[in-house]
Amino acid sequence: MSSSRFVLGVDAGNTKTDAVLAATDGTVLAWARSGVGDIYSAAGSAAAITEVRAAVDAALGDERPDHIAFRLAGIDWSEDVRLWDAVIAQEWRLGGTRSLKNDGFAAIRLGFPSGVGLAITGGTGAAFAARASDGRESSLDMWGQDDFGAKGLGIAGYRAVVLAELGLAEPTALAERYLEFFAVPTVDRLVHLFTAREHLPVKASLARTAPLVTAAASHDPVAHRIVDEQAALLADYALATARRAGDESLPIVLAGTVLSAPESPLARRVTDRIAAARPGTHVAIAFLPAVCGAVLDAIAEHGAPVTSGTIERVAETLPETPRPARAVSSR
Repeated sequence: MSSSRFVLGVDAGNTKTDAVLAATDGTVLAWARSGVGDIYSAAGSAAAITEVRAAVDAALGDERPDHIAFRLAGIDWSEDVRLWDAVIAQEWRLGGTRSLKNDGFAAIRLGFPSGVGLAITGGTGAAFAARASDGRESSLDMWGQDDFGAKGLGIAGYRAVVLAELGLAEPTALAERYLEFFAVPTVDRLVHLFTAREHLPVKASLARTAPLVTAAASHDPVAHRIVDEQAALLADYALATARRAGDESLPIVLAGTVLSAPESPLARRVTDRIAAARPGTHVAIAFLPAVCGAVLDAIAEHGAPVTSGTIERVAETLPETPRPARAVSSR
């Protein structure tokens, strides 16, 4: 295989890192996955860099792409870009050209091939990014003051269970669901799991309970309220991101496992909230992984056209599962 006319898209977050090698017509050639790639994660920047490198190496094999689009959680400030630039240039020596942006930008082309739009990505956390037709860009980065996505839902659900047990909030069906999920008999034992000296990682563990909250939202008033509150946060922060890009009329794409789940009550309520604030706004839902948006960015940045046909080709040729990438020391 010749390395000419191939690109790489990389999406790194707080759960996993994906790298996809593709031809510029959208044909996927390889997909690899490794661990957490956020340089702000608890494991630290060195661990994140190692994980991103593992995914990149596994996807590339012996190939060297013409262009790489890195879409990485934790690219929030200019010094973060400088860190990655230095690592890639001095240690990885991948050749070709590259772009480095926050992972929130990966989803835009999944909804709009032009790359103009506003993306709300709801996964373990959430990312917000906007690109206007004049090229101005904005992402929420470190401006968020709330817990979003699966973490936001799971933490709010846990809080509701604890407050109900204390008699400070109304009873909720979530109590039984949380006890069953964590295999404990009482709320007292549940609280102990998260507050003892050797406790579970709070946000990461509670993010796994987000499906309990969304599943209960149709019949439990407390869960319903939690989903509504999370939808309001996502919509409001997204519209603020669009304003910072200078265009409040941007179309919106919802992406990520929480928002693209079938019949997602959160996606429906985010859409309703946006419609109330900005009547007539087009809202699309992306069903491909965010890394596919990074690939589409790489194709566009390399100078090839990105059309709905390109997106279809990516979808048709993407393997059912990524190959696991083993993290090794950077070389």
